[in-house]
Amino acid sequence: MDLRKIYEYALSREYEGKRFFEENAERLSHASAVGVFKKLAEEEQRHIEFIQAQLKGLEAGAGPDLE
Repeated sequence: MDLRKIYEYALSREYEGKRFFEENAERLSHASAVGVFKKLAEEEQRHIEFIQAQLKGLEAGAGPDLE
């Protein structure tokens, strides 16, 4: 398995996780739980952006930037 495929798989899982937290935040009635789910969705978005940057770097010929 090449690095691009690993990143693409990870990206799809992050989108799935974000969607899960967003959808369930809408269904919850407890304010604290809604807040936690929204924060988790935001964290998933940061992961998405990180992985997208890694993929862009691969396209440009750079190695992975793990920081």
